[in-house]
Amino acid sequence: MPFDDPNGTWADLREIVDGGCLLLRPDCYVAARHSDAPGAG
Repeated sequence: MPFDDPNGTWADLREIVDGGCLLLRPDCYVAARHSDAPGAG
């Protein structure tokens, strides 16, 4: 689903590229962060 990030705030906070992977726990703790999606190589 597309979303708007006009100021780039989310892009700065997530610290990954668009093709990356971010796993959040239900309490919003970042459990894993990969700059590229696993298996994308």
